[in-house]
Amino acid sequence: MNELSFFDCNAFIGQPSLVKYFPERVTVPVLSKEYDRLGIARALVTHVAAKEYAPAVGNDLLRQELAGADRFSPCLTLMPPLTGELWQPEDILDELRQRGALAARLFPSLTGHRYPFDVRVIGSICEVLETARVPLFVDFELGRRDEADWVGLYDLADAFPGLPIVVIRPGGRSDRGLYPLLTRSPNVYIESGGYWVHNGIEKICDVFGAERIMFGSGFPYWTPSGAVFHVATAAVSDSEKALIAHGNLDRLLSEVNL
Repeated sequence: MNELSFFDCNAFIGQPSLVKYFPERVTVPVLSKEYDRLGIARALVTHVAAKEYAPAVGNDLLRQELAGADRFSPCLTLMPPLTGELWQPEDILDELRQRGALAARLFPSLTGHRYPFDVRVIGSICEVLETARVPLFVDFELGRRDEADWVGLYDLADAFPGLPIVVIRPGGRSDRGLYPLLTRSPNVYIESGGYWVHNGIEKICDVFGAERIMFGSGFPYWTPSGAVFHVATAAVSDSEKALIAHGNLDRLLSEVNL
């Protein structure tokens, strides 16, 4: 097998409030050292504070901490606009440009930012992102037995067919909801790191194509070594592994029109 170059679609910087795996505060040097150890070349990075505290604060901290770190690209956290906690939809693309970001993220769950995952709540955000083909990473903070909001995902993908949607950590019992979503919505992708299904990567590649799954680790909330091993040892071709490891994310970001 050729050596894989990994591009992590799901990484964080900062200090999580609950330490599950990595006790050290994640800075650019710390992230670089950990990724050098595992052969991860690049990452889309979100600030812990944007998830656990306030997106406005976390997005600003992200810009400060990633300054000059070309290896790591910012992924901005968004919020529904009507409460005035973050930017209005018409300002989102300007903010992405100014901050050098090509991707955005939502944390709609009860353990995240606690809002309905519904086109009536987040549709104005998605409409703007769709015009520029900015990938939207949706993180329900799922564990092994949790379920994504499948109905919300079906509705969102139907309403915005030109919006690339990446489901973060789809979980270990997801196929009966996930397969209908991938079948009806070619604009939907999944992260590999939280897809805990026996021979799941192989089946996704066989049924939908390797183009529908991309490497992600969830570091430092989750260990990246397992995520690397998961892809590197999958029983798929080298070309399929390369798509998962970096090719699919490279392609999505190359299609952003800011």
